[in-house]
Order: sequence, then C-alpha cells, then structure tokens
Amino acid sequence: MIYCFRPTLDPDSVEAAIKTVEDYILNLNGKILKTEKIGRKKLAYEINKFRDGFYVESIFQLEADKITALRRNLKLNENVIREMILKMDEKKVEKALATAAPIARPVKVRETVNNKQ
Repeated sequence: MIYCFRPTLDPDSVEAAIKTVEDYILNLNGKILKTEKIGRKKLAYEINKFRDGFYVESIFQLEADKITALRRNLKLNENVIREMILKMDEKKVEKALATAAPIARPVKVRETVNNKQ
C-alpha cells in the first residue's frame, strides 16, 4: 500500500499518522511486514488544495474481506489525502522485504514546453 499524508504535518505528526495507519492494520488482525517513508513529493495534480504530500509505503498481510474496512478508516483519517492498496504475490513480497529501497516511487510529471522552431 502506498499512502500520502497532508504536507502541513510536521515530522512528529507524520510519525504519529504512520502509527495510526499501522494501528488500523493491526486492529483488523493484520501483520505489518515493512514500512518505508518515501518522503515529501510533488503531486501530479492538486488534491484537496495540496500540491505535494508525504508518501509512505507499507507491506502488510491482511485478509481480503478486511480491506474494505481499512479503506474506510483511511478515508475517514483527515491526514491521509490519497491511498492505493495493491495485491502482491509471494515472490514479490520476499523480494521487497530483501531490498532496502521502496518498491514504488512517485513519478515526476513531465512538463511540456512549447518548442519554437
């Protein structure tokens, strides 16, 4: 799962927000395998009047029928401005846990420039 926090959070608030998201997973009897802070990145488009956000990536195990409850909790959390939950197969999970780098990184949007000839 990759999720994005409001850019107005200070570093202590980001840590608390990450802990809150991890608690959501644990309260649903999930297991957190890895959490990686990607950092503050510019958003591809404005979300809730924010131009950038603080990205975090988590790898966790959770029963499929509890994903809806997790999404609902994330939507109700005012600090989370966007989330994306992906299903990974066993091999990709093992590979991701073995590497220190995040699995996915936000991609910069290429700006188009009018070329005059």
